[in-house]
Amino acid sequence: MGKDDLYPKNGYMAGYRDGSASSRAKQAYARWAMLGLCLFAIGFGIPAVMEGWAVAHGAGTAGRFTVSQVGGCGKNCEYVGDFTPTGANSPTEIGMRPMAGFDLRQVGDSAPAVSYDGEVFPRGGGDAWLRALGLLLAGVVGLGLWIWRMIWRRRHRTWLS
Repeated sequence: MGKDDLYPKNGYMAGYRDGSASSRAKQAYARWAMLGLCLFAIGFGIPAVMEGWAVAHGAGTAGRFTVSQVGGCGKNCEYVGDFTPTGANSPTEIGMRPMAGFDLRQVGDSAPAVSYDGEVFPRGGGDAWLRALGLLLAGVVGLGLWIWRMIWRRRHRTWLS
């Protein structure tokens, strides 16, 4: 196997655009995987933006979040805790996983929070909706590029072949 086998003169890696059935299958898999990732980002981004935006604009129940378990501390720790609402008529929610934006380090740490639709956010919503907006925008841009590529590919198929 020589240098020309790895880096052909046309600039493509060997086996990627040689017209073989396995090459076409790899290309099709990559296109559909990209579409799946874009739809995944959009599907998770829309509800997360809506929840974060609602909390940032006053929705939810105010209270305190207290850490009861800390686990999985590699790059980021996973916190589980209890949310106790400020009002006396609401029950304590146990086993909640908080959204980003809390400065919690160990069991027993407590912070003001807002509970909304089964999620716990920092008071004021924090920047959770901005992070979700980034995910949503990445999905929309990726989908737009995927659609543009499919249209361009169809229009230029005759001279590419």
